Amino acid sequence: MRRAAPWIALGVFAVIVPFMFGSFRVGQFTLVLAYAVAVLGLNVLVGYSGQISLGHGAFFAVGAYTTAILAGKHGWPLLATVPLAGLLAGIAGFLVGLPALRVRGLYLALLTLGLAVAVPPIIKRAEGLTGGSQGINVAGPEPPSFLSSLASDQYTYLLTLVIAVPLFILIANMLRTRVGRALITIRDNEIVAKSMGVNLAAYKTGAFALSAGYAGIGGALYVFTVGFVSPESFTVTVSISFLAAVVVGGLATVIGPVFGALFIVLVPEYAADVDDALAGVIYGAVLIVVMYVERGGIVGFGRRILEWVKRNRGGSMQRRSSMATVIALVVAAALVAVGCGRGDNGGGSNAPGVTDTSIKLGTTFPLSGPASAYATISRASTAYFKMINAKGGVNGRKISYIVRDDGYDPARAVQNARRLITQDKVFALFNPLGTPPNLAIWDYVNQQKVPQLFVATGASDWGKDIKKHPWTIGWQPDYVTEASAFGEYLKKVKPGAKVAVLYQNDGFGKDLLGGFQKEIEGSNIKIVAKQSYEVTDPTVSPQVVKLAKSGADTFLDIATPKPTAQAIGTVAKIGTWKPLHLISNVSASKSLVFKPVGLAAAKGIVSNTYIKDPESSQYTNDAAMKQYKAQLKKYAPRLDPNEPFNVYGWAVAETMVRTLQQAGKDLTRDDVMKAARSLDLNIGLLLPGIKIKTSETDGYPIQSVAIQKFDGQNWKVLGGIFNSQEQ
Repeated sequence: MRRAAPWIALGVFAVIVPFMFGSFRVGQFTLVLAYAVAVLGLNVLVGYSGQISLGHGAFFAVGAYTTAILAGKHGWPLLATVPLAGLLAGIAGFLVGLPALRVRGLYLALLTLGLAVAVPPIIKRAEGLTGGSQGINVAGPEPPSFLSSLASDQYTYLLTLVIAVPLFILIANMLRTRVGRALITIRDNEIVAKSMGVNLAAYKTGAFALSAGYAGIGGALYVFTVGFVSPESFTVTVSISFLAAVVVGGLATVIGPVFGALFIVLVPEYAADVDDALAGVIYGAVLIVVMYVERGGIVGFGRRILEWVKRNRGGSMQRRSSMATVIALVVAAALVAVGCGRGDNGGGSNAPGVTDTSIKLGTTFPLSGPASAYATISRASTAYFKMINAKGGVNGRKISYIVRDDGYDPARAVQNARRLITQDKVFALFNPLGTPPNLAIWDYVNQQKVPQLFVATGASDWGKDIKKHPWTIGWQPDYVTEASAFGEYLKKVKPGAKVAVLYQNDGFGKDLLGGFQKEIEGSNIKIVAKQSYEVTDPTVSPQVVKLAKSGADTFLDIATPKPTAQAIGTVAKIGTWKPLHLISNVSASKSLVFKPVGLAAAKGIVSNTYIKDPESSQYTNDAAMKQYKAQLKKYAPRLDPNEPFNVYGWAVAETMVRTLQQAGKDLTRDDVMKAARSLDLNIGLLLPGIKIKTSETDGYPIQSVAIQKFDGQNWKVLGGIFNSQEQ
């Protein structure tokens, strides 16, 4: 009974989770189960057979995409995809295991690391099959009619649990057999294993295949809860996190992967709650402390506690203590669960997130990661809301704005959206940033009928099909409008341009490039070379060097701030290539992009804009600009008022406030969407002649831009306003 006690406690806790915790926490625990299955497979490889792998994120991706493609594109039942996901990942693992027979240790780690690095770009390039950078949305499992009393999150969790438990039992039993003993012998001493007649090649490749198969099943279960896959979800960070989970949970233990998975899911979240800016530092510090205090991981620490109990307690007292511990664990779990219960909407007679004195908004934003340069936008919006609150709020309600970090990772964005909606109970999502994160969450958000307002991305998706996603709307000009403006500009100033294109290999880059190609059709403007880059690439210099050799006289640079700065610096270093350099407005920042490489290198660059330049002398006495600078200094003194991203944050927040005002005092989600789809606003920080206008059939609030050129010190607007509706 003593040996069974911990398992009984764990089993009771696992079963009560979906009935006592809120939807967000249930989703997290479902993700823990998916990760635990993958980590268990890796533990078989690393802990029991002694082979190290830094590439299990790749096998995880194989399983996830198998399920996403079959269920999302071909209508397979989700459950039917799970065995195939494990099989395909297992075959991939077997194939990787063959060359792995010739290497070990550090060399094997590097081999598998290469696999993890290679998979995301491969996924992007197989666009016809995988959806490329746009990813694939998959509807989650729904309970059958005889389980209709279960919510979808409860059913998904229980379904995942039913799949995961037998997989753990299978490994636990296998390790007690000849196979398990052979693997452990190989880990400890290959020479001894060989002398005992163990077939090293068969067992090593078999361990790789089994381990990868488990990772593939984990990937399939991941799709159950996240409902979206994209290349950004399977970076090398996933593989490293899995290895960390193996060590933290307890190397060469069956239950350790559960604790390791809990660690990699929950610790980053709580670290972000302490300080978003230092979340990575806190997570790393906790990992270091855990390893320093107990190298045997969490399971090793538990064993030490049990050994201490045995030394200090004996006989029947020990048995009573063991049972008491079980009872205490179950009771404590139940009490914690009740404390975090499923709850209600928390809004009384008002809409969720709305009280008589407050409105709660939320967003998911890249405060860290490759797109963290945009973090200042959310801070500027926060400052605007503080100003509005100081004036009494909106119709007597003050705005509370919750910003959660997603690191530009779609999976984290999904978790953030669920937490904001089900736990924080926000009224609406406001200005979430990035095409992949927004695509990942918009199906879920629309299913929940929560407004997803003024998303911070120019992808054309947000206005294409209003009927399918009625709760989502963009704000800034779409990338096709940008591209069309560039095409029209070149037709006037360089009608025979030979264009070299650098583009981000995702929805942003392909949307703008596609719009540009369409705009120049039938003209003498030709694209002579194209190079793409990944968000995770450390530099774009190699791509720019190749483009410089193409003979192009124009350089269309479709990139975010960091790679744009790298491209400008590379062009300057080349020296002999002097193209007309066009950059997207998402990177038209003097302080974040031009200053790091030198203003002289940026002289002559052409971009487009729809907001007033805060450094232009033309707007020194502009009433809206003067108010913006004065109030930003008052409510966010650390922010740079001359940074265009802060102007953006201020202007989009003003749009949000005026939409709330237009929705009326008796605020509902339906009313705010009606207001968002019937806007006719003049926002003071937008260029003269550009306004925000929407309708039930027009989901693009801003469809006008102006071409601007950098003179070495400031931007200068060239000509009039380009309106894509008039083309």
